[in-house]
Amino acid sequence: MGADPGRLRIGYTVRTPDGDLGHPDCVAAAARLCSSLGHEVTETDWPGFTPEVGAAIGTMISAAAAWIMRYWIRHLGREPGAEEIEPLNRAPWQAGEKVTAASWLLAVGDVQRFGRRVGRFFTGFDAFLTPTMSTPPLPIGEMVSTPEDPWRSLQVSGQAVRYAGIVANLTGNPAMSVPLWWDDDGLPMGVHFLGWFGDEAMLIRLAAQLEAAQPWADRRPAVHAARPREQWRCPRWRDGRTAGPSAGPCAPPGRR
Repeated sequence: MGADPGRLRIGYTVRTPDGDLGHPDCVAAAARLCSSLGHEVTETDWPGFTPEVGAAIGTMISAAAAWIMRYWIRHLGREPGAEEIEPLNRAPWQAGEKVTAASWLLAVGDVQRFGRRVGRFFTGFDAFLTPTMSTPPLPIGEMVSTPEDPWRSLQVSGQAVRYAGIVANLTGNPAMSVPLWWDDDGLPMGVHFLGWFGDEAMLIRLAAQLEAAQPWADRRPAVHAARPREQWRCPRWRDGRTAGPSAGPCAPPGRR
C-alpha cells in the first residue's frame, strides 16, 4: 500500500470524448499535483472513443437487460408485476427484446476493437487522468424516471458523466476516482485515473501517494453519517491493549 509508485507517465485531458469542456479545474489541479510528485504529465486525446462504441454500449446494455429479465422470469415462473420493475429497468428490457443476434455480435466486435485501441494507448502511458464527472453532483431527486418518461434519469445523469468512466467497464482496465478537489460549495469533484490492464497495484500505490500529499479522509460535510474514528470499537488483547491491524479491521459502533 505505501510503496512508491515510481515515476509514472500520466496522460490527461480536460475535454470530453465529444471535444467540449466539463469542469477543467479539478483535473488541472490534479495534473499539477501529479507533476509536483515527480510524475511525467502530458496532455493527450481520448483513446479511440467513437460514436460506434457509444452505440455498441447501448445495444449491449439493452440486450443484457433483456437477458437478465428473461433469466428471472424463467427462474420465478412468472412475469414481473407493474410495481416490481422501475421504469428505467423496464425500458432497456423492452428495447433489448428487439436486439437481433447480428446486432449484438456487431456491438461486441466494436467494443473488443475499442479495448485493443485502449491497450495500444497504454503503450505510451501508465495512467490516464480525467475528471470523474462533467458537472457538480446533482441534487437528490433530480435523476428520476417516470413511466411516462422512463429514460429521463439516464438523460439527466448522462450530462454529469460525459468523461466516460465506462471505459473501464468495457475493457476491464482498473480505474479509481479520488477526491482531490472541491468546488466553491464544498462539493467533492473526483479525479479519475484509468490504469494498465491487470495493474490495480499501481493505482493503489498512486492513490496512497496522492492522499499523503493532499489528505482528504478528515473532510466532512456539515451533515454526514460517519462517526469519528476514535468511537469505533477495535479488538483488544487481554491486557487491554488495542489490537493492531493483523487482528482484523475495527468496526463502527453496532457493527461488531
